[in-house]
Amino acid sequence: MNRILLFACLLGLIMSACKEQTQQSNPAQVRLEGPVLIEMITKGYSVKDSEGEIVQDTLQQMQSVTYDALGREESNIYYNIDGTPQWRDVYEYNDKDFKIGSKYYEGGVNKITYKYEIDSVGRRLKYVAYDAQSAAALYDGYSIYEDGGKVRKDGFKDNMGVVRWQYEYLFDEGQNELGYVYIDAQTGKRYTSFYKTLSKDSLGRWTKRGIYENDSLRGIEERIYSYQ
Repeated sequence: MNRILLFACLLGLIMSACKEQTQQSNPAQVRLEGPVLIEMITKGYSVKDSEGEIVQDTLQQMQSVTYDALGREESNIYYNIDGTPQWRDVYEYNDKDFKIGSKYYEGGVNKITYKYEIDSVGRRLKYVAYDAQSAAALYDGYSIYEDGGKVRKDGFKDNMGVVRWQYEYLFDEGQNELGYVYIDAQTGKRYTSFYKTLSKDSLGRWTKRGIYENDSLRGIEERIYSYQ
């Protein structure tokens, strides 16, 4: 597998971390003065070499996050390449506006229910997935925060009871994501990537960014913000 195809696979893994619920933004971060943000669509593209220049290629993933009137993430929707919904998460909050769980829908049917364990500032420390019909526990996941919250590690507990970290997300002082590390569960090999903003909107939010491995462009993401 060549490096571009490898990245396309990794891009799919990162954007479809899906049922592990990697979205953990604080509701206060999406509230804006003026127009109310109601949806944020992110599209991920692979790249290719075109006459010696790396350019944007085909659509690999598409995700939509919708927001309620309070500025909280309401749902997280992943789409098939043809634009049809593949699955959706709908979030639940406590009276402090902290996420405490979600429901996973596929084909309009609630398949899985998630319950979160959170810390005093609303960060998820653990989740447990339950079968929505039988209430049987299916699997769980874990997160820890290091370096003053600039690093978040997501993982799972293996058959020996050892937590294996699969993703590390890197943030700056303002909690803007700088990049990530994907850790291959079989080999332990680490794939480190970082983001470089290519364009911003009038509010300073990125609308296009490159995903780089070392100094090489390995993918492109575009983001569209919709307001009420």
